[in-house]
Amino acid sequence: MADEQCKQLVYRCRTKSTNTEKSCTLFTLDERIDLGLQGLVKANKDLVLLKGQRTILRRDYQNLNHVRLLGGGRAGFEPLYSGFVRPGMLTAVCVGDKHSIPSVQTILSSLRELAINSTKGIIVILQNTIEGKLNFGLAVECAQREGILVKIVLVKDNCLHAEGRKRTGQVGVVLVYKIAAAMAETGKCLEEIHDFCQCVSSSELVTVNIRISSEKITCSQNSDVILDKRPFQCKLISCEVVDDLIQQKVACKILLNRRQELVDLVLKFLFYNPNKQSEYVEGTLVLGPDERVVLLFNNFGSTDDLEMNAIVNEITNELEKREIKIEQIYVGKFMRSNFATFSLTVMKINENILNHLNHPTTVNAWPSTGLFNDSKEIYVEPFLSEPVVPSHIIKELGPILPETTATKIGKVIDTMCLAIISCEDQINRIGNEKFSGNIGTFVKKSAAKIKIELQEGRLNLKSPFSMFKQLSAICSEEMSSQVGTYYGIMLEGCSQAFLEYLRTTAVAPFMWVNALEKGIQAIEHFSEVKLGEQSLLDALYPMLNVLKINPDKIVEAAEAAEISSWKTAGSDSHENYPSVETHIVAIWSRALAEGVNLIQKEGDISKSVSSSCSGDKSDGESDIVILD
Repeated sequence: MADEQCKQLVYRCRTKSTNTEKSCTLFTLDERIDLGLQGLVKANKDLVLLKGQRTILRRDYQNLNHVRLLGGGRAGFEPLYSGFVRPGMLTAVCVGDKHSIPSVQTILSSLRELAINSTKGIIVILQNTIEGKLNFGLAVECAQREGILVKIVLVKDNCLHAEGRKRTGQVGVVLVYKIAAAMAETGKCLEEIHDFCQCVSSSELVTVNIRISSEKITCSQNSDVILDKRPFQCKLISCEVVDDLIQQKVACKILLNRRQELVDLVLKFLFYNPNKQSEYVEGTLVLGPDERVVLLFNNFGSTDDLEMNAIVNEITNELEKREIKIEQIYVGKFMRSNFATFSLTVMKINENILNHLNHPTTVNAWPSTGLFNDSKEIYVEPFLSEPVVPSHIIKELGPILPETTATKIGKVIDTMCLAIISCEDQINRIGNEKFSGNIGTFVKKSAAKIKIELQEGRLNLKSPFSMFKQLSAICSEEMSSQVGTYYGIMLEGCSQAFLEYLRTTAVAPFMWVNALEKGIQAIEHFSEVKLGEQSLLDALYPMLNVLKINPDKIVEAAEAAEISSWKTAGSDSHENYPSVETHIVAIWSRALAEGVNLIQKEGDISKSVSSSCSGDKSDGESDIVILD
């Protein structure tokens, strides 16, 4: 009985033939396709499934008084093809499985169904592949012998093709869908749509598929880049031009040292180059200055939207430099593949094509607008030009410090900033898991900004209220993280503590302790963070408790913060490290104590930061590769 129940479990684990890892899935391959199509139709009331076939149609297909459009291909590239059945796009699609396109019988059944109540005819829009031409071509011939009016448009937008071989079809087929649908819905006849779309898809349209990945290489002892003559592994970014997404065939591979090399590679394979440089015929589109184009950037699914948009920015900048006029740009996930990162399709256009592309559609995957903003139009000047609150805007409220005391406070703050800056790598390593390895960089950026404000005399050191307000604004603006928010709140709370005193009141040590307590209370109030949660409070409270007993025990307070910080070891990225938030408190509190001590001894403050980051030698390996 137990064995039978196990057989009936929907959750199945299999071992991939090409990998030792187990792939777990809720459904078999056939179930994923059949149930997936059913789910798509259930979520879209204007669609229907042809019973017994993997064919999706518009619900109103029998009532359409214009040329009807059929597409299709393998499953697994969604939203291509099933996601493009809507008004303004295809009338129907036939879907195969992951290893083959639809059968001849499925395609023929779909053509027969589309021919019902149709006098305008049917156009099959197909990516140019051998299997596609065989199955769809045979089905179309059978339909024509039955008296069905039908023609095929073969989309040939691949930028690559070997000598003696015709270009294959890629994601540029989506633009042909859009143009053909607009022409059909505006009353164009079968022959006009077929001839126009065939011309566009053969000569005015080109696509390049790019795969970006990182790989480790071992530098040998003989390498010129080795200074200590020991081999080591380093990570490099590789870029490949993909010829065939199905057979996973690569035409070209380079290692990237600069982002510009990616841009150059993409454009080299898109545009005509009379100098043949490989077995492939590279670049098929001839573009001159002021040539009008539309761009379609397809994210194959492995790239987040931020990186995809950054790629868009780099490539469009180069096209603008070449004086190519970008009329419209479409960025989205039109076709999925595990083998490639993104693709760029370029189409030469005229006003007629542009009007067809702007014809309305209800397809979810089609961007609502494709209007292009050139580089001169993407910015607006800020109404307020200064992001950090300047001293002349903040009123001097509360007590005022003597000039000599203010100068000493500036030296202590500078010491704290130097300590934070020198510990950047150590903080990054400790906070690697929680903050993606960059919290030290954020904290350093804030400290560097404070140093600049100090050096240029913009930090109002005479007014504790104004000074803490400015420090709060700097941390909130420059630190760019949850920690930055905490410090912005804490320093704002510190500033409010000095509003309890008159302007003529002399500043006493207990006032600074009271300000720290107000800052801690502000963090608790706004963030709901509690003591014992490995946050900065776990180091701040022990420090506060010492100072409340004796405000002059700054060294003992810093030691309490450091001891409490180490009690959080194991909470973040490494069992031997404390919580990164408490460790930051330990760094600046130690620097605070050293700075005060050196002022009392009239010492050189710049030498006091050397002990703030003891043991800051990283054996870790970074997974982040950034190109200039």
